[in-house]
Amino acid sequence: MYIVDKDLSSTSRGIVQKFESSPFYHIHQHSFSMQDAENELKKGNVDIILHIPADFESELVKGNNSGLQLLIDAINGTAAGLIQSYTMAVLADYNRKIMLEWTSAGMKEKPLSIEITRSFWYNPELNYKIYMVPGILVLLVTLIGMCRILQGRHSSSLPYLSF
Repeated sequence: MYIVDKDLSSTSRGIVQKFESSPFYHIHQHSFSMQDAENELKKGNVDIILHIPADFESELVKGNNSGLQLLIDAINGTAAGLIQSYTMAVLADYNRKIMLEWTSAGMKEKPLSIEITRSFWYNPELNYKIYMVPGILVLLVTLIGMCRILQGRHSSSLPYLSF
C-alpha cells in the first residue's frame, strides 16, 4: 500500500493508522506525490494507493462532501476484489468510529458519512465492445488457422498450407 496524505490532519492520521494496524496491509511508502505513487503502482511494487486530499478533515467538519481516492491494481481481478472489499470494510469501520466521536463531541450537524463510488481507468463506461471485439477477432483467427491445418492434414501433406 502506498499512502499519499496531503491533509495531515488527525482524521487522515487515524485512517492511515487503521491500515497500519491491519495485518493485511503492508505500507510500502508515504508521500505527497500522486505521480510517484502511480509509478510504483504501474511498476507492480504496490497493489493499492490511498490518496487523502488536502482539506479532507476540514471539509468533513464543515458538513461538505470530501472524498478519498483508492487506486487498486486490477491485473489480478480476484485479488483486486478482495483488496477492495477489505479496504471498504476498514473505511466503513473508521467512518462509524468518527461519526460516533463527532456526534458525541457536540457537533450541531450530523457529519456526512464516507460514500464509496467506483470508476475504472481503461474502460470507464464498462462498454463491453472494448474487450469483446478483440476477443472475437482472436477466436476467429484461431479457428481459421485450425481449419487451414486440418485442410493440410486432409490432403496428406503440410506443404499445401499457404500462409
